[in-house]
Amino acid sequence: NKLGIVIIDHGSKRERANEMLIELCNKYKSKYSFEIVEPAHMEICEPSILTACERCINQGAKRIICHPYFLSKGRHVQEDIPNIINNVKSKYPNIDISLTEPVGCNELMVEIINATIVSSINKS
Repeated sequence: NKLGIVIIDHGSKRERANEMLIELCNKYKSKYSFEIVEPAHMEICEPSILTACERCINQGAKRIICHPYFLSKGRHVQEDIPNIINNVKSKYPNIDISLTEPVGCNELMVEIINATIVSSINKS
């Protein structure tokens, strides 16, 4: 069973912001050796969540894990993204599609925040 990973951000009118998600997906794919990793934007621009899931399916994925690249469980993570994923599930009932928790207060996030702050202090 091939596994597909979809990393979802909000989506932006600013092209550079959208390009950052592609960079993140490429880094994730190369570091963790997953064969199928696709970026998705919840709204505003392509690829949409549906498009990203279809790209996974077209590469042979039978299971797709979607990760909301969001910090907290706001409305988008609790309602909008699950609704979109449920629509994808209804279109592809034979594909196992799940949604992870957002990054939230993970201990690694605390380390990233500290590293950013320390870097800023050192630049001063």
